[in-house]
Amino acid sequence: MKILALLSLTLALSCSLSEPSSLEIINDSEFRIKVYIEKSNLDEFVLDKGKGSIVYVAPGEINIEIRIDEMNLSWNYSLNIGYLEKKKFEFDLN
Repeated sequence: MKILALLSLTLALSCSLSEPSSLEIINDSEFRIKVYIEKSNLDEFVLDKGKGSIVYVAPGEINIEIRIDEMNLSWNYSLNIGYLEKKKFEFDLN
């Protein structure tokens, strides 16, 4: 019985570690953007126009700030990502 419980726990942990919660961010705007994300493996990064990136995040509410320094503009977004969930976020000025 203990072996079965241990095997079940090992399987559950290995699945969650191999596919954590993730957020794919795509920059569909004509500008280079700076992205700031709380609770992620990358706190800050830059995306060129037409590019994307996958960020691993902790489950829960995620705050995202996107800045275009050339225009001195910024936007704040809030997403809720569940455990082992994968979401896509596309940024476009249109």
